[in-house]
Amino acid sequence: MAYRVVTSLFFLKRKKFFVFENVSHKATLIQIQRIPLLGITKTYRTVSNEAVQVLAGCPPLGIRAIMEKYTLDEAQLRKTKMEAEGLWNFDYQSRIPPWKVKRVKWQFYVYSMKGNDIFTDGSKIDEKVGVAFVYFLDGVEIENRQFRLSDGASVFTAEIMAVRVAIAYSHEKNLSEVRIISDSRSALMALNPLGERRQMINAIKESVNNNIELCWVRAHQGQFGKERAAELAKEATARDTTDYKFNKSCVQLKNDVKKQILIKW
Repeated sequence: MAYRVVTSLFFLKRKKFFVFENVSHKATLIQIQRIPLLGITKTYRTVSNEAVQVLAGCPPLGIRAIMEKYTLDEAQLRKTKMEAEGLWNFDYQSRIPPWKVKRVKWQFYVYSMKGNDIFTDGSKIDEKVGVAFVYFLDGVEIENRQFRLSDGASVFTAEIMAVRVAIAYSHEKNLSEVRIISDSRSALMALNPLGERRQMINAIKESVNNNIELCWVRAHQGQFGKERAAELAKEATARDTTDYKFNKSCVQLKNDVKKQILIKW
């Protein structure tokens, strides 16, 4: 919170990383940071600023403030624009009417050889991301499909997309009483909150009808359908064409900024 307060004191005309050129600004930020760091590290007042920052594991406040400002600006763009330079923004948010707000629940998967089961999975290998699902009818594999996402997309994005394309497939084939099974609990839990504002998540929630039941299965337990979907998702990472192109998510952006802070430091 302190970093954001300090950040608001400075107006940045360009969204890029640089160190404050104004000496008085640097001195002010160092003084703001030095006092609490001395208390944290329990060191003498004669210890240099650089030493106390290293001991406390806190980068210079000036660098951190600029990085935080950049992160906030970029995150805001991702939340307000659905697409940027041909890439989808997974974190794009939109308002939905109150009467369309819904909660999608999920169940624990109980193995059965009867009915329509669609297993989904997302995989990431060396920054290459693949998505796949496989459709079983009464325990027999009927069809599978594979997709590749843009390099660097998050695993969470892949798992969400796997559920999305599986639901679309069930509508395409007019399947009734179909179970869509995923091993990503985080993806399924994202469909539950009523306050969710991400457009992609809400689109999935809206497409779930009474014929669809979402289920969670534990990964790497030898369940054939799940292992088959995982195998197909790994193969999808090697596809030549990219089916869905995504910008980096806000979480990925924050992680990149943390790395940049360490490099600048």
